[in-house]
This record gives sequence, C-alpha cells and structure tokens, in this order.
Amino acid sequence: MMNIKSHFTLSTRLPVEEIKQRLSEQCDPSISLKSAIYGARSMNGKPFGGQLNGEGFEFYRLLNRMNLQTPVLSGKFDYYLGRTEIHVSVDLPKTTLILFGVAVGIVLIPGLFIPYLAAPFLFKVTGLVWLLFAFFQVLRKYQLETMGSRLLLQQVLEAQEVDG
Repeated sequence: MMNIKSHFTLSTRLPVEEIKQRLSEQCDPSISLKSAIYGARSMNGKPFGGQLNGEGFEFYRLLNRMNLQTPVLSGKFDYYLGRTEIHVSVDLPKTTLILFGVAVGIVLIPGLFIPYLAAPFLFKVTGLVWLLFAFFQVLRKYQLETMGSRLLLQQVLEAQEVDG
C-alpha cells in the first residue's frame, strides 16, 4: 500500500546534545521547503534543509532537481534510561497534494460549470488516468527518498530502528 504519511522510531545511546550537534551538521537552515521542491542545493553539501529546535526537528531532503516527492521529516526527542528515542513522522509536502488537486480540478471541473468548455468524456478519463499514474510515480519516488532519509538518519545518529 502506498502511503503519504509514515512513522518510525530510532533509538540511540547518544545524548540529546550530541544528536542535535550531528543533525545540525547535516542540515542547511537557509533553504526553505519551497526552494527544496524546486531543486535548491545546499552550498555546504548538506543533505537536508529545515530547522532544528529544542524539542525536535523538521527536515526535508535536498536533491539537485525539481522534486515534488521530497519527504518532510518531523522528529521529537525522548531521553530515558540512558537511551534517546527519536520519533519521526514523514509526510508528503502539502504543495504536492495541492498541485495534484488543482490538476484534477482542471481536468474535471470546467465541464461541470461552463457547458461550452465541456471536454469529451474520453479526454477526462485519459486525463484522470494520466494524473493517477503521475501521482503513483511521485509516491513511489517519495517512498524511495523516505527510505534513503531513514537510512541516512540511522547512520548519522548511530541508531537502530525500534517498533512502536
């Protein structure tokens, strides 16, 4: 099943301060999500853009091409019993969902409200099939980028993924 939202938890022996230090070395806060979607790259070679705060982080993957599929990772830190858990939520950018919604509207709506703009039924069906195909391609790439981001976080934080 293709999801546009997922969750996972990483566990590490590193203290929260060390985790924040390592994450700040991987994040370029000067790049916005909008810039990341249009293919902005970090001039410092950092793989993520976003913000790190006292309670957690919100990162997005930086790629050197336009990418509607960039995952947005939101994380919270929990420290107890000599271990730190990072609860990460991964979402598809809202911009991507809005763009696909607008595209569906462009294909379907004109014929409903303005009769002389009504497109032939075959055009609408073809347009919707093409949009569904494009959306599933974006979801597939999003899942691949999510997996890559997950593995990069595990490596940087010397963490193991835990259930729950």
